[in-house]
Amino acid sequence: MLLAAVFLRARRPRRSSRRCVLLLIVVIVIDTMLIRRSLNRLVAERLPGESTRGLTAYAVMRALQLRRFRVPKPRVGPGDKI
Repeated sequence: MLLAAVFLRARRPRRSSRRCVLLLIVVIVIDTMLIRRSLNRLVAERLPGESTRGLTAYAVMRALQLRRFRVPKPRVGPGDKI
């Protein structure tokens, strides 16, 4: 629906849809920063002194994907202990 509103000729729906898309991008960026910060803290606690290069980027990309479409499939269920 939001994507369809971008192609409308009327200005008001186009403006509101652009604002919604911009808001969505801002929310994703904030969520990414929060995930990254908490993950860095967790990795430093669980793997002290080890190289964790690329781990944060991989985890953030996995977190932003819909669980159903992740490849490889998740092995741990939501809420399970790691």
